[in-house]
Parts: sequence; structure tokens; C-alpha cells
Amino acid sequence: MNSSRLEQAREVRRLFDGAKLRVAREFRRLSQKALADLTDVSPAAVGQFEKGEAVPSAKTLLSLADTLRFPASYFGNGMADCQPDTPAFFRSLRSTSVRDRKHARAYVELVRGFVLSLEREVELPANSVPRYPFDPESGDLEMVDRIAAATREEFGLGEYGPIPNVVASIEQRGVVVTRTHFDSEKVDAFSVAYEDRPILVLCSDKNLFDRSRFDAAHELGHLVMHSTDHPDIKKIEQQAHRFAAGFLMPEEGIREELPTRADWAQLVALKRRWGVSIGALLRRAETLGVMTSELYVQALRTMSARGWRTDEPAPLGPPESPRLLHEAVKILEEEGFTIEDLADRASLPRDEIADIIQAAKPTRRRVRI
Repeated sequence: MNSSRLEQAREVRRLFDGAKLRVAREFRRLSQKALADLTDVSPAAVGQFEKGEAVPSAKTLLSLADTLRFPASYFGNGMADCQPDTPAFFRSLRSTSVRDRKHARAYVELVRGFVLSLEREVELPANSVPRYPFDPESGDLEMVDRIAAATREEFGLGEYGPIPNVVASIEQRGVVVTRTHFDSEKVDAFSVAYEDRPILVLCSDKNLFDRSRFDAAHELGHLVMHSTDHPDIKKIEQQAHRFAAGFLMPEEGIREELPTRADWAQLVALKRRWGVSIGALLRRAETLGVMTSELYVQALRTMSARGWRTDEPAPLGPPESPRLLHEAVKILEEEGFTIEDLADRASLPRDEIADIIQAAKPTRRRVRI
């Protein structure tokens, strides 16, 4: 075994962080038993390492690092701290497997570690997302509308009109937004409310402009209103959904524009103006009492019969592009940093850093004038 690597592992084990072993394992979609089988240690030992009840020997640490394809330096706590138990909010949580959720949650830890390493070189906007704590047990959804309106005001978006770029508005408040692809189509979007740097992930396989904007607004609702996991996932998802509708389609601005029945030409025009789906417009019309529940249900049946629930007419093009992470990396690349440099500074696998950087690239090119 390479003596220099062994010496590095001895140094790392002095600051060994078991939570990082858990993150790396869950990112690779391995159980404790599967990792143990691959590294010739017991599942009980892996559990003890992750809980901080024991520290692996230098040789075992290298074996774990090699099996998980992480640099050994990652497992020390001298770099970014690890917070795998900070609450994460998932869309479609009930239909997402535990393994997929753990993988996605671990991915956010890698993104956060990368971002914190970038912040040693590049100044990012401070986290200024407003907080309006909302009781998950509350059924007062009209209060959620008021919170959405207050958030629009804090963002400087005005009371009435469409939001030009939802993702940019969120990033300007210091939230790192990234877009990536997961093997599971059940993962729509999710966010983690770190106090220093919230992370919001949009999934590339839901590559629709209107769907992506609603997902981003939905996750913003969690960051604004919710701070802990709640056993009744349906309630907090309903609250975040209502927030997104109020944030994107404020009552004062859209009520007079909404049809009382399913006028498809008018709904297509509104879709283009407000950047939201026809389905979201119909739901907002029903919520605000502009359209009766009976006509709303009838409209949904018509959409289903025409195949529009999954493939609406009048597509709006590619989704909005996150830019914050891309611009930070671009600054460092212009100063001569390579992907290898950035990965080494973050103590993260180079291929994963390359994927994070690739995912941060805009989906549409910006025209500069």
C-alpha cells in the first residue's frame, strides 16, 4: 500500500467524520451491509464508524474510500462540515423510494460541500430568504396566500404581474439552485434548508418551463414556511403548493384574467403570459372561486381525454437556467482553476464535481448586448 496515502489516512482519521461516511455510502446507494461486504469489515463496524462510536484504522479508511470512490481526505471534518440530518423537502415523497431519497439527499451534501469550498474564493449573495414560519397543522391556506404575497414584496417582484424569472429571483436571495438528472422519475424537485446556504435541486428529467417554475416556487415555499420534517407529508406539500400558486399567480393580478369556464384559447394565452401550466391556471381559478368546482373537474376530464395532463399544448421551451453556481465556477476557471483543482479543494470525487459543474450550465444561452 502506498506509504504516502497511508500517512494521509492516518492524518484524516484524527479528524474522522462518521456522517461523511454515511453520506458517501448513501450517495453510492449502498446499505451498511453492502459496504461491509465490499470492504471486509462487519456491518456493525460500519454503523459504529458512521455514528462516531469508533474510528477506522488507516488501512480500513483507505479501503472504504477506494470502495466508495471518494478521496480519503473527504472523510475528515477539516473541510466543510456535514449536516445530513438538516430537513429535506421532497416533491412526490410518498412515491419515492427510501434509497432514492437517501441518494438525492447525499447529493445535496456534495453540492453544499462544493459550494462552501467555492466561497473561500468567490463571494456569493448572502442568504436573505424571508422566514414566515407556518404551522404544518394549520388549515389556514388563505394565510399561505398572504405569506406568498409578502415574499413577493420582499423579493421586489410587485403585487400583481408575472415573475420574469423565478429561478433568478430565488438565486438573488442566496439560494443555490442546481439542476440535475436522477435515475428515478419519481424525484421531481427538493430542497434543503441549510441556515447558511439553502440548496434547491430541480430535476432535468422534468424539462418543462412551466413545470420547473412551479417546482422552484413550491420549494421556495418550504424554505420560507417550514423548518422541520412533518409526519403528515400531504399537509406540508399542500401548503407549499398553495404558496407556489400565490407566488406565481397573485390574486390581485390574475383574478380578472381567469376564465369562468375552460376557454382553451384564453388559457393558452394566459399560460404564455404567466409562465405556468394550464392545469395550474385551472386550479387557481377554482381556488379563487372564479370557476366552480364542477366546471373545474369537467375541464380536467377534458384535458385527460386529450392527453394534456402529461403533454399540454403550447410548450414554453426549455426551463429557466440556474446561474449562480455556473458564474462562480466561471470566475475561478478564468483565474486558471481546473476541475481537478476545484475537486481537490473540496475533497470530493473529480467525476462528481464535473457532473455538478455540467448540471450548473445554462439550458439557454444568454445574449449580451
